[in-house]
Amino acid sequence: MEVLEAAGFPSRDLLPLFHRVLWRIGIRVPPPLFAPFHINVLMFWLAYGAVATLSMAFGPAQRLVVKDLVLLSGAAFGLVAALLMAAFFLRTRLVNKLPTWRELGTR
Repeated sequence: MEVLEAAGFPSRDLLPLFHRVLWRIGIRVPPPLFAPFHINVLMFWLAYGAVATLSMAFGPAQRLVVKDLVLLSGAAFGLVAALLMAAFFLRTRLVNKLPTWRELGTR
């Protein structure tokens, strides 16, 4: 974390909400800027997929979604959003020449 703070990244970018929740319950996932692409895709897919599915099932737009396709639509939206976020974090890590979580030797 000190590497990111020294590079001038805001503290809110160090650990997004979903990552902070997982850390609080004892699941140590790497911060998105240090994580491999596939880990970021999985983590953001879980987060965005869950939010999208719940908002389509119970939110104000529930009348606009076919009930049988809520889970599939939420998963599809979550995957697209996850791929975009993982690509953003990968690009940011490469542009700023940040090490990976494994290179930091942190577990």
